[in-house]
Amino acid sequence: MAEGQGRATMQIKNRRLSVLFFSLFSAWMLSFVFEGQILFALTGENGVDPAVMVFGGIAALMAGALACGFWIRTMRAAKRLFLFSFLFFIAVSASFLFPPSVFWNIGIIAGSFLAGSCVAAWGFFLKSAAPKAERIKTIADMLIFSNVLMIVLNMIALRVSPRLGLLVAMALLLAAFVFALRLPAGGEDVLPAPAGAKGKPAGIWGMLAFLCLFIVVITINSGLMYQVVNPGFAHIEWLASWYWAIPYIAALLVMRNLPRKINRTYLLYVAIAMIGFSFISYRPAPDGGRVYCRGYPDDGGLRYIRPFLVEHSGRDAGLP
Repeated sequence: MAEGQGRATMQIKNRRLSVLFFSLFSAWMLSFVFEGQILFALTGENGVDPAVMVFGGIAALMAGALACGFWIRTMRAAKRLFLFSFLFFIAVSASFLFPPSVFWNIGIIAGSFLAGSCVAAWGFFLKSAAPKAERIKTIADMLIFSNVLMIVLNMIALRVSPRLGLLVAMALLLAAFVFALRLPAGGEDVLPAPAGAKGKPAGIWGMLAFLCLFIVVITINSGLMYQVVNPGFAHIEWLASWYWAIPYIAALLVMRNLPRKINRTYLLYVAIAMIGFSFISYRPAPDGGRVYCRGYPDDGGLRYIRPFLVEHSGRDAGLP
């Protein structure tokens, strides 16, 4: 019994450790290399077009996530990947403290590839440290913590100084490196196939095909949100940099605390429907500056917050 309690205590410790170090890394990734506000603030300050870094970084991140399984096959290799990558990320971030150079593009693209690999490699520690029934809660904890830290970094970059925001993000990476040193390097090295997978390849491939199709659809929706909707509110940057993350965190809290007996599939249906309604509600302003949604007339509730928006946006932005 004592041995079982000791194993459970160690598993809880490793679970918290895996959430902590990966959240610190994710906060840096979301606020910097993955279309982060720090990246946009620094490139804007230096008059640099970030298009190559943004789209090249997205492609590299996807490639890293897909390629990870081919070259990271053990938990020990995953730990080494994290340790090397975090030091590399700090070096890439440090290059942005100096005038623009070719190292900016190279660093973002190479760093994005390693970041994608780190995201995929975290699966080793998630599987090892979290029981199957606790994995949704573990992922939710990581996403909540990383998004809260991302909001803090964004506010520092936008309201204080982009370089200060970058320095704080680098400090988070250094802390992630220290915590990653304490990660276990044993456990199940290669992720085993699900039980019952052998002898039923057709069923597995069918489910995998539907999963890939679902990922493609959600990825397109996410791209529309980043590249169409978010830019529509760019003139109120102080608000757009954090406001979208609040309902995201709230939804994660709901998912995290749902009783196990509740079928979470229904929440997925609701979420997809809400994404659809959000795109239907949104329409770009004809003058490029007005912010409103269908169902909220220009002479309605918006007039009560117009002075507040104008004050913080720094211009009238064509509000009625």
